[in-house]
Amino acid sequence: ARPLGKSELPTETWYKLRNLIFVLGNILHPDSVDIVRRFAQDPDDRVVMEALSALEKLGGPESAKAVAKLLQHPTHEIHVKALHALGQIGTAEEYPYVEDYFLHNVTDRQAILPVLIRLDKQRSLSFLAQVLLGESEIYNKLFAKADVELNETIVKTFILLRSVIFDDVLRKYV
Repeated sequence: ARPLGKSELPTETWYKLRNLIFVLGNILHPDSVDIVRRFAQDPDDRVVMEALSALEKLGGPESAKAVAKLLQHPTHEIHVKALHALGQIGTAEEYPYVEDYFLHNVTDRQAILPVLIRLDKQRSLSFLAQVLLGESEIYNKLFAKADVELNETIVKTFILLRSVIFDDVLRKYV
């Protein structure tokens, strides 16, 4: 049991729970993902981090969906770990969660770009081109002016990927 008003579990309880989540993450039982997904909702960040690791190991569409939802968690370290996991197990289904995180999180954008591209390369390049050219309605609503650092990062991304749409975007941008 948790002490009243506390989000952290007592040490002994935490260790038992951590071990349980670890075991669940290493057995491919049909119920593992469902059980671990519930632990990802725990108020103790240590439990959530352990559940994230287990979901990444288990993989599959249900795990990826649960991990994507953790991008809305209040703790930044959980976002970072969730992004890493989505880079490993995510699919195009999780792309909207990551794009939304990109739009609302200014500090992690360089880490988010590779995940966006891995999840859906064409969609992410189109989105980034719209941001770069000032044609993204969502981005323009959230931010009054262009972000020079972000634009430089997007241009570098296009150069690295040698994208088909890169030449058209570069001509319009420059």
